[in-house]
Amino acid sequence: MRIGTLLAFTSAVTAASLRGQAPLLDSLRVGSVEVRLEETSLDSVARALSLGQVRESGDAGGYEAALCYALPDSSGFAVLRLVSTELGGPNRAVMQFSMKSDGTAPASTHCPRLRDTEVQLPRGLRLGLGRADVIRLFGKPTSAIRQTLVYETRTEAGEWTTIAHLELLMRDDRVVSIYGSRSTTN
Repeated sequence: MRIGTLLAFTSAVTAASLRGQAPLLDSLRVGSVEVRLEETSLDSVARALSLGQVRESGDAGGYEAALCYALPDSSGFAVLRLVSTELGGPNRAVMQFSMKSDGTAPASTHCPRLRDTEVQLPRGLRLGLGRADVIRLFGKPTSAIRQTLVYETRTEAGEWTTIAHLELLMRDDRVVSIYGSRSTTN
């Protein structure tokens, strides 16, 4: 991440905090590991958890590097993916995450199980959360498409623009899948 990006992001977060608003997407926590979007590298997450292998595919605009973990949840298991794209740079900074209920989530070398590990998402978001609770935590969605609630914020600081995007797939008015991303560009 370039220094200018970090400074722009810090300014935008500070400005949002001064207005009394929590940033839409800033970080998540996997056990005791804080994962700051656009800052924390996939390799540092794998090292801190002592588990996981970064898998890469594609190149240029189609490049993706990802870590995958299976975690216990109320439906059995959930799958958490932490993803870096070409915007994550050579350090492979986490730019996106997704989490979905998967019931059985078979253990594998590319998606190992993390036992006794809790994932804390922004503002108390979690799988199984009801629609009314989501709206209480995040407000009215930017858009709603069928069973998906979409939240998006755009923060400008000088020449830098930070876009945070959150998609929540609902089934029976409960969150069953979460996708979040954030990127700062000029």
